[in-house]
Amino acid sequence: MAEVNKDNQDKTEVSNELLKEIVKAVKSLEYGKITLVVHDLKIIQIDRTEKSRV
Repeated sequence: MAEVNKDNQDKTEVSNELLKEIVKAVKSLEYGKITLVVHDLKIIQIDRTEKSRV
């Protein structure tokens, strides 16, 4: 496991609420992708793109 720099420790922690949002996005997707946008070591956006199979 990687060691976290103490100066960036608070920036690299992911809240339970954010983890729940990511899991919710993944569970609701049959085909597609989830993209996390990161800025300054923080997840600032979750994009969910769904594909339809016909």
